[in-house]
Amino acid sequence: METIYNELRTRIQEHPSIRTVDVYNGQLRDEENNYVALYPAVFLSFEDIEFEYGSDTFTGVLRVRIATSDLVHSQTGIFRLSKAIDALLHDFKPVDTSEPLTRKGMNPDTDSTGVYVMERTYILRGQERTGDEIKKTVTVRPDIVVTH
Repeated sequence: METIYNELRTRIQEHPSIRTVDVYNGQLRDEENNYVALYPAVFLSFEDIEFEYGSDTFTGVLRVRIATSDLVHSQTGIFRLSKAIDALLHDFKPVDTSEPLTRKGMNPDTDSTGVYVMERTYILRGQERTGDEIKKTVTVRPDIVVTH
């Protein structure tokens, strides 16, 4: 999941106005939370991950929370920002997934405190790799690439 998260984070950071991309752990629910995010922000959570019996193949849900606290992106602007993030993610295929992300749904998040939030959900399918199975490619010089 770490590889998938890192690829998603890099992909989302392609949008010029996104200032924070992080794993979601309730930052938007608690007014007394000490977490400081620069907005607009995107928070990712991997939910309902289920593995096929006897396999490392999984299916789950990627929940993407797009949040802003300013008037530029509030109300109808949050829909435009959400659509732009969806354009980056829908049909995107991170390395450890067996299929591209498939859009499942979209809902405004009405439980967040002090920010406007739009949640998008995607179906995530893939295969979890162990450390032994992950090959690392190292570029020694532009003309020498080593995979181990």
